[in-house]
Amino acid sequence: MDFQLIANLSRKIIPLLRDEIFYAGIVFFVVWLFTVLLKKKSIRWHYALWFLVLLRLMLPPDLSFSLSGRNLLFQSPIYEKITSLFDYFTGSPFANGTEFEPEFMIFEHESQNEFPENIKYVNEENSTSDLIYTILFITWVLGFSVFLTIYIKKLYRFHLILKRAQIVENINLQKIMEDWRRFFRVKRPVSIVCSDEYLSPFTTGILKPVIYLPKKMLYLKNKDHLESIIGHEMGHIKRWDNLWMKFQSLVQITYFFNPIVWFVNSRINLSRECICDQMVLSKKNITAVTYGKGIMAVLNMNLIGANEVNVLPGFGSQRKKIIYRIKNLTGENNMGKFQSKIIFGVLILLGFFLLPMAETVVEKETLKNNNSLHAEELQQEGKTKQDTFTAVKVIKKGNSFSVVPVNPDEVEITKQIVFKNLSFVLPLKYGRVTAGFGNMKNPFTKKIVHHNGIDIGAYKGTEVYTAADGKVVAAVADAEKKKGPGKHILIQHTEGCETFYSHLDEVLVKEGQEVKAGEVIGKVGKTGMSTGTHLHFEIRYDGEAQDPKNYLDFGILKKINKTQSKTNQTKTEIKKNGKIKFLFPVNEGRITSSFGNRFDPIKKKETFHKGIDIAAQKGTNVLAADDGKVISVVNEYTKNKGPGRNIVIDHKNGYQTFYAHLDTAMATEGQVVKTGQIIGHVGSTGRAAGNHLHFEIRLNGEPIDPIKLVHFKRKKKWNNQN
Repeated sequence: MDFQLIANLSRKIIPLLRDEIFYAGIVFFVVWLFTVLLKKKSIRWHYALWFLVLLRLMLPPDLSFSLSGRNLLFQSPIYEKITSLFDYFTGSPFANGTEFEPEFMIFEHESQNEFPENIKYVNEENSTSDLIYTILFITWVLGFSVFLTIYIKKLYRFHLILKRAQIVENINLQKIMEDWRRFFRVKRPVSIVCSDEYLSPFTTGILKPVIYLPKKMLYLKNKDHLESIIGHEMGHIKRWDNLWMKFQSLVQITYFFNPIVWFVNSRINLSRECICDQMVLSKKNITAVTYGKGIMAVLNMNLIGANEVNVLPGFGSQRKKIIYRIKNLTGENNMGKFQSKIIFGVLILLGFFLLPMAETVVEKETLKNNNSLHAEELQQEGKTKQDTFTAVKVIKKGNSFSVVPVNPDEVEITKQIVFKNLSFVLPLKYGRVTAGFGNMKNPFTKKIVHHNGIDIGAYKGTEVYTAADGKVVAAVADAEKKKGPGKHILIQHTEGCETFYSHLDEVLVKEGQEVKAGEVIGKVGKTGMSTGTHLHFEIRYDGEAQDPKNYLDFGILKKINKTQSKTNQTKTEIKKNGKIKFLFPVNEGRITSSFGNRFDPIKKKETFHKGIDIAAQKGTNVLAADDGKVISVVNEYTKNKGPGRNIVIDHKNGYQTFYAHLDTAMATEGQVVKTGQIIGHVGSTGRAAGNHLHFEIRLNGEPIDPIKLVHFKRKKKWNNQN
């Protein structure tokens, strides 16, 4: 087997499991506190609270919610301690798979006159780290396989027991079962079987549940005991416990190594049995004393069976838990619908508050994040200093990287300036650091230059804020294409400090204007020499660039959500350019993928989807969404790559529509088309998972959500029969 493939998988799976364990540990601690505080409350509270821990383990690590507890930590004084603890357990961005991009690193000094060549980045622990991850991954796969095999074998054993069991045709038992079925309003058909192969009653089946009873139990002298058992099993059926236990088993098999999962599952199983006990008593035809004696009678008849992993809901359980159940019989057993709804509502709110854990990791990128939105960009006017370099090597030690110069005595230590009366705010709310301060390779010239600031990747139109109170000394709204800093702003502050903001799309202040910290001064763009939309931000002291990370924590930048960050821009542009109602581009089809962040079915990762996908049969007519002129028709395409055969139509007020993956293109470049005119046929050309139309609406070159502007009256549903 390919070792590199296993290594790559290990670096994805092991960090995922690690993060989930950490998150679940936090939720477990909070839930445990709640269960202690609510010890005397309904057992239903305990059941629901413990289930939150399992739910956290199966949710994606990047799940986020604006009002979550994690977000409130940003306002808390313990935030740094929490994130430092997380960094300790999860490792730095480098340790999580970020590539160390430059092939060599250079430090400045005063005596070297020649530019060193063939200096390589040294990662002395890379192979060791890969080996550790691989060993952990293989161990996890083996453990997962073993526990999954055990689980399947047990399910198969119960299947054989039921297959060989006899159907109970006793009229009295059938009547008891039907009474309980009506009482619990169970609409699914239920049957009872019996045999001597297993000594504990249980229930299996989801759509057609079956209650299994040991034959010995049919001869119980006190029929109330037998009714208690059947009622208990019907309670499991009412609650769909067989389905929930399968979910529990899946979590336990996946996290077999985590003692928290085993403990939580045991508490859930015990709570489940207690809830079913109370459901039986709620009918009030059996007293708690009689029911308790029934449990003891089962225990005395040795009907509990072996202590196995719970795979099916059942009346029997371990002896200590039986005692707990008997003690719990005097608890609340008649919870009304209103109380149940209260518990349900509170648990939903608690889940929204507690479960989203995204962005707990503070991103501390020092050079380039390989997953950043755009390639790093350095100012052309930065100093190359090719006459003052010495070579260094970078050594990874654990989760940190150390820089070791060839001659340590020649390394220059940068002095950090302290501003006594200046406090800074972040120039962006949304974004991600894509290039840090210091010596780096210029993506245009491929030479090493000194990057005088920090680059923050963000989407076009994102608001830029002034970092401190000051006066605008330069506001350049005109810029040459692909040259210099583009549209930029320079603000003068006190104590000899200046801040610089470049590559802006819009400049919203004027020279000489007084501004306050946090005031909107421009919008993110990609003007000047730039490889993508971002903000280049500098802090200067007496004209000399300082590292912005010495004064600002860029780790608290909010994760970019392209759909969210474009909302205000889209509304503004639509209002300015006029709103048009576009025709749905096919008469028969269904939307299978919407606009915004989504999981790409081919790339197998989250990407931003610039339009909507409409599944339709091959050859379905594709219609022009509005009057316009065809400005592009692409018939040549590469198989399994790109948008395939596609058409672009230009409309009024800056709007364009884009139609991709066509089987045939009927329109020609320069043709004027009318709304509803056939311009092509649905296909699967290019990189497509099946026959569909990828449809985009663009405003001034930027994609916007077609759902906001499409007129659906002519849309018909299409059901794929394949």
